[in-house]
Amino acid sequence: MFNVLKCRLKLYLKKDYLIMVVMLGMGILLTYIFGMAFSSGGYAPKAMVVDLDQSAQSEALIASLNDNHQFKIQVTEDRSEAENEVEQSWAFIALVIPEGFSQGDAKLELVKVHDVMETWAFSQKVSNGANQIIGDQSFAKELSDAVKEIGGDVSEDSITTMLSAARDNPAVQVSYEKDKGGNLTTLMHNLIGFILFFSTFTVVFVAAYILEDKMDGTWDRLMVSPTKRTAVLAGNLIFAFLMGMVQVVAMVLLGQYLFGVQWGDHIGLVIGMLSLFILCLTCFGLFMAGACKSMSQLSSIVPMVLTGAAMLGGCMWPLEIITFKPIIYLGKCMPHYWALTSLEKMVLWGRDPGVLLVPALILAGMSIGWFALGLWRLNKNYK
Repeated sequence: MFNVLKCRLKLYLKKDYLIMVVMLGMGILLTYIFGMAFSSGGYAPKAMVVDLDQSAQSEALIASLNDNHQFKIQVTEDRSEAENEVEQSWAFIALVIPEGFSQGDAKLELVKVHDVMETWAFSQKVSNGANQIIGDQSFAKELSDAVKEIGGDVSEDSITTMLSAARDNPAVQVSYEKDKGGNLTTLMHNLIGFILFFSTFTVVFVAAYILEDKMDGTWDRLMVSPTKRTAVLAGNLIFAFLMGMVQVVAMVLLGQYLFGVQWGDHIGLVIGMLSLFILCLTCFGLFMAGACKSMSQLSSIVPMVLTGAAMLGGCMWPLEIITFKPIIYLGKCMPHYWALTSLEKMVLWGRDPGVLLVPALILAGMSIGWFALGLWRLNKNYK
């Protein structure tokens, strides 16, 4: 076993160490781009607003779209400019406020090229804001007319002002306490996700050394040699596992010192959960080495499988945005899901370390399953 491990290490350091360097660099770079850039609070999707009404009501609607900085609103009076911004993908949507909006007899128009996640939220915000403004205006007019009929005198503007003040200071207010680490959600999610995603390539392709041995005949000679098969398998698996762990630990430490990510008091448990994930992918690599018949077959199948598994498992985006239940159930079949969600619960949201128990057992079960399948595939031709 130690001789196999030693030979693998020499070969890896000679020609394949760049795999780990590239994957490590890609993980850190994408964590910075998607984590630091979007969690800083400076990013907001751009929406164009064409204000053709130029009224107090249209200004109030634009203000309501700007109130929580969820969107970056750019106002223009030129419809062609707004449409061009959307067509060129500089803005994801354009709102046209036509003349007559303030009178309640004109319909708002949304101009979009593609449906994106923000489209629905923006549409709802426009609808709610417009209905509130026109509703307040209609109520103020009717109330003012009713007061005048009984000899009173109150202006529509004063009623509208009182309604706005009452809405800004409701009689009943709901307070809530933010969960631990909420401002680091995006950064932490992306860091853990990319640790899992990029480490899989290193582990699986290191395990592909077995396939190379099969192709050049070395594996056949090892299987019939006095060397125990368990020692040969153990040497390959331990080497693949160690290379994966080196990359994982490096990304954990870089995440802490480059991005200021605090793994808390349970960093040992974090490494332990990540090691179970690496073990599972190592066993999967063993299966792929036995199932594939050539390196070209392996290199074409594995990237698609690993990328698809990472996407379904939530490494690319938060799983909370997924509403299609079959996708959610399919994601739970991926080891990425169990490692990612359990680590987020413990590190990001401060849950008890006990949340790792069930995911750890599931990852261990997956590892045993892939190992058994891989062992069967590799030994089926040797008695």
